[in-house]
This record gives sequence, C-alpha cells and structure tokens, in this order.
Amino acid sequence: MSENMQTLDNYLAKLNFEGDMDVWENNRIKLDYVFKKINSYLKPGMSTCDIGIGEGYTLMRMYSKGMNVTGIDIAKFSIEYLKEQFIQKDFDINLIYGDIAKIDLDKNQFDIITCFDVLEHTSPDGLKPSIESIKKCLKNNGLLIGTLPLREDLDESKVACPKCAHEFHRYGHFHSFESISAIADKLGSDFQLIKFGEVPYTWFKSNLLNKTATFTLQRSEEHTSELQSHSFISYAVFCLKKKIIIPLHYSTELPLPT
Repeated sequence: MSENMQTLDNYLAKLNFEGDMDVWENNRIKLDYVFKKINSYLKPGMSTCDIGIGEGYTLMRMYSKGMNVTGIDIAKFSIEYLKEQFIQKDFDINLIYGDIAKIDLDKNQFDIITCFDVLEHTSPDGLKPSIESIKKCLKNNGLLIGTLPLREDLDESKVACPKCAHEFHRYGHFHSFESISAIADKLGSDFQLIKFGEVPYTWFKSNLLNKTATFTLQRSEEHTSELQSHSFISYAVFCLKKKIIIPLHYSTELPLPT
C-alpha cells in the first residue's frame, strides 16, 4: 500500500465521518436491502468479519443479532474513530487496522465475511492476495457476501492532485466488472455462487428512487444468461459459499490389514 493510498483512505474516511461527504450514509439503503436477503443466514453466536467497515453500519447490524463481530479496515482513522464510539456504547466489537491483502489472520476463523464496496479499492496487484486472505480465514462452507461495481468507466472518475499531479480515481476504485461471471472468475473456483443480484447505483441521490428501487437476489441456478448491460453504473451483490477443501495428502483408502 503506497503512502498516497494511505493518505487518500484516511482523507476519505475523515470526510465521511466529519466532513461533507455522505457516501457511507447513502449506502445504508443498499445495505438494508442486502440484509433483508441474507437475514436467514445470520445466526446468534456465529463469527463474522466485515472488511472495509465504513461508518460501522454493517458491524452494528451484525452485533445486534448476537454475532461475534470483527471489523478490518485499511484506514487507521476509521478504526480509531469507531473504537472510541464502541467503547462509549459498550459494544464488544473487535477492530483491526490493516490491509486485507497483507494481514495475517487465523485459518478457518469466520462463518461469514462481508465486503461491501471493498474489492474494487484493492490495487491491481492486491486483488488476488486479498481474495486468498479472505479464503484462508473463512471456514469451509462459510459465506462470502459482498458488492462490487458493474460496468463502471474508471476513467470518467479520474482526478489529479493539484499539488503533485498524482492521478487517482476520486473514490479510490481500481476495478470494475462487466458481469456476474467476471466477478465469479476473479473470486476463483474455491467459491460456489449461491445468490446474486444487481442494485442500480443511481438511487444514491434521490429519496424517491430509494423508495422505489427494486432489488432482488435470485438463485444462480435459475439464471443462465449474463445480467443485461445498462447505461448507468450499478452494483452487483453476491453471496458465495467456500467449498470444502480437502488437503492433497488426504486419502480415503483404508489401511491394509496387518
């Protein structure tokens, strides 16, 4: 993670918590739809990890269900800010500062991992190690639930620093995806697609659209075609199950009689 990206992550976090940026607050509408669809998977006592904690909305939703909650974020400002908030509210939520592509977590640690609007922020060489890290700490048959942008023109949101002329995406995006299958390919064959859906990005700025936006998660086996393209940016929502991985040295052969 470069110094520029560390500065940008902390700057954007501070803007959302203390400034005029309201991206995270507007995201609640989308997250509320997601939680309606995944509610049946969330059970008290399960261990869950939210990667890219934002304002902590997902953490608090999981915590309210009696789950053991951990949050990981690359923005130190977010970790320190929310730690203070959770201490004041006496919330037992574990927060970890770090880059998911590099952080060392225990194997098979979590029943559910969420990453809403996160993987598009990983650097070009950081996406694969991020997925490997998620796969490592997710239990067999555990669920990975997340959102990713579809069909975004990354160049349209490029800006440059007036001081150093460094160019970057205004929201720190490095990746966009053309289809659900493109997302599934990137996440790898160790995951089974359980559900997917698509949420229009355009409802962010309109309360009317917030109320009327349609969002459905449908069983992947009911669909054989790609999601149809649109003229606006939208977000894919996916729920995947980690397949049971059998070690290579494992054998089902019975020992020979002696």
